Amino acid sequence: MKPGLYDEKNELVKTWDELIELGLNIEKSYNSRSFKNLKSSANSVLKNFKFNGTLIIPEGIEKIGSYAFCFANISHVICPESLRFVNCRAFANSYIEKIEFNQKSHLSIEFNAFADSHLKEINFKESSPSIGAMAFRDCIYLKNVYLNNLCYIDDYAFDNCCSLETFNLPEKIEKGISCWQPFRHCINLKEINVDKKCDKYCSIDGILYDKNIINILFYPPAKEEKIYKMPNTIKMVSQHAFFECKNLEKIIFSDKLKCIEESSFARCSNLEKISLPKNLKIIEDYAFLGCTKLKSITIPSSLKNVGDFIDVANNALKSIYVSKEWLDNHKDFEAKFKEYIKFEKNLDELLEDGYSFKEINDSFREIPER
Repeated sequence: MKPGLYDEKNELVKTWDELIELGLNIEKSYNSRSFKNLKSSANSVLKNFKFNGTLIIPEGIEKIGSYAFCFANISHVICPESLRFVNCRAFANSYIEKIEFNQKSHLSIEFNAFADSHLKEINFKESSPSIGAMAFRDCIYLKNVYLNNLCYIDDYAFDNCCSLETFNLPEKIEKGISCWQPFRHCINLKEINVDKKCDKYCSIDGILYDKNIINILFYPPAKEEKIYKMPNTIKMVSQHAFFECKNLEKIIFSDKLKCIEESSFARCSNLEKISLPKNLKIIEDYAFLGCTKLKSITIPSSLKNVGDFIDVANNALKSIYVSKEWLDNHKDFEAKFKEYIKFEKNLDELLEDGYSFKEINDSFREIPER
């Protein structure tokens, strides 16, 4: 098929030259005389087309500029092998449902490039995309993303893609995935799958880990399980790893866990009690922010660096279990949470021996006034 605009019956409606005559702006690339760019245009030429058409962009186009197809009424775009850049808001608010990339090298998709569009399917084929921050933000109809290669996924890249249920990572990943919520508010995401030959990540039961299963990177919020048991190799929980995992009621921690990063379990609204593992050293700010049903937390004596990890506005919180020796070294914590604190001289031994929360609680006394 020749470059141009086609209707739903694949009949040519406008040739590429006719689209240019209508005002589709083309300018020469600064990088090469042989390449050209679709110039930024706040009022897209395709804005007023009222059919589910296909746009075929010709070879030689290297960049799609900002707002070039903003609000465009086309459903399918086929990009040329020459394409290297999709600029900020290039397809934002468009009615595009499917896009195909045909280049076999690096592709840069910039900030908000497809934000608020009607995308349902993205096929990167053999390209290696760097997916910028919020590139596909609020693409609420997006269900399928096909990747054979990947350079990088930036912060909030797929924010609020609430129809996304599965995401598959390829074998070849050059840089990686941002730890700052690339899948935030993807409330129906059930699994992240990773090619077994990938040397950076792995997936077990749809949960994303680093390759050596030392760090938990992402737990899909729509997983239906109520109980999660960490692999005993885990030493770190990455920031936002369990963000808004509303089905989780209980977490069994790895004995080797050393660090819980910022906002790791924020908004896990059905967690009721947390027994932190005996070798934990660090827990950062907001780790359990918004866990509105959380009633009790058990803190081990090993914990050294304590951030502001508990939501003080949590009305369900009743008990924070600590040893007296630990509390003596954390006076600020005691002052802030005095009304919730209960302690036992041999708390760590009780936990190690397998005592239940009820059994431990029955033996606790409230901290006396000082």
